[in-house]
Amino acid sequence: MDGSLNLLAPPPTMPNYWKIAPGRQAQFWPDCVENHCIPINWLNHSDLSALSVEQIESLLTDREQGAANSARSVHAFVRDIQPGDRVFANAGKSSCKGIGIVTSDYLPPKHKKNPFRNQNENAQVRLVDWQLDASVELPEHFFNIPTVQLLKPQDVVELKLAYLQQHPKLSQTIHELIPLNIDSIPDLKPDEPFLPNDQDERVAALQSVKLRRGQAAFRSELLIHFQRRCVVSGCQVEEILEAAHIHPYRGTKDHHVENGLLLRADLHTLFDLSLLAIDPQTHQLLLAPHVAQDPHYEALANKKIQFPKKQPPNRQALEARFKQFLANNPSLIR
Repeated sequence: MDGSLNLLAPPPTMPNYWKIAPGRQAQFWPDCVENHCIPINWLNHSDLSALSVEQIESLLTDREQGAANSARSVHAFVRDIQPGDRVFANAGKSSCKGIGIVTSDYLPPKHKKNPFRNQNENAQVRLVDWQLDASVELPEHFFNIPTVQLLKPQDVVELKLAYLQQHPKLSQTIHELIPLNIDSIPDLKPDEPFLPNDQDERVAALQSVKLRRGQAAFRSELLIHFQRRCVVSGCQVEEILEAAHIHPYRGTKDHHVENGLLLRADLHTLFDLSLLAIDPQTHQLLLAPHVAQDPHYEALANKKIQFPKKQPPNRQALEARFKQFLANNPSLIR
């Protein structure tokens, strides 16, 4: 390093988005905010600017397990992150503490601009303009283990939607920090109308578990689309409102507002079990006979559902679901 820094350089046309952990469970987050930086706690007495991944790994081998993964994190921090990139400071796997813009090149432990120079920990540093000091809760295991991780566009959009949902008053700052949106990610919101299909695009895990990628973003979109109300009951308790797929989930293309209903958790279960359905012609709510007799649900029978005028549920998907409901409840067929 020649000692020169690239401070507050203009961001690239499309910045990269990184998650970097400020210590275990973000224990160093207050220090990061106070000192306008993000550190990593490896090889605190070494200048790593000229080292390869393999050289970093050799230095780590005798110090901890998983040296190869750690070396990639360290190398990315030193060489790959650029001024103008965005940083999400994560706390564990399912929480984010804040968002900032990288404002410097890598600062080795003894650099005069390094606020933690000559410390015994957290001495590898990037300066960061923390523009958002606000926490959000995310789905379980949203973040991976590596301290430094380049985020995929889908993950960034889900983070943005989580921030917009949980901190709506900060929407202007959020949009400026994260220009990506759902329309930029074909996997989350196709431009074309929703068309039901039976091709299974799910990723099989351990030959039995099928993962719903993009589910958090899908729910956030439905919360906005249905004005944060259960479409059946009108419930506004957001914690128990869920994103229900009309056409069963087969891949990320099914995460489309025209294939979604925002339902209270118990009604979502009834819908998935074909104990509740919506007549695609009259938009009336039908319940299985034994459900309609339950005092908790009888008032909902034959209720007419009001859908948003813009992008109402896909008629073909509703018809298929209604047909399945009638097949499971033959006594309702006239």
